[in-house]
Amino acid sequence: MPVQSFKRTILITGSTDGIGKQTALDLATHPDNYVIVHGRSEEKCEATREQIIKETGNRANIDYIAADLSIMKEVGVF
Repeated sequence: MPVQSFKRTILITGSTDGIGKQTALDLATHPDNYVIVHGRSEEKCEATREQIIKETGNRANIDYIAADLSIMKEVGVF
């Protein structure tokens, strides 16, 4: 599979519902954007990712990361 290059990589924290979810959807519609959905629950992140793929028809520019960013251990900074 050829490596795609994106002009922008965008991480949207708290994007499994509400305005964050809509923002992720809107940004993922543009093929130059690589959007990373963030949430605390892997299940919600995966569901959000699948919904965005279904609505945009593009799975190449959307991914997710599940982590509680209020816990330093999950951030990776010690």
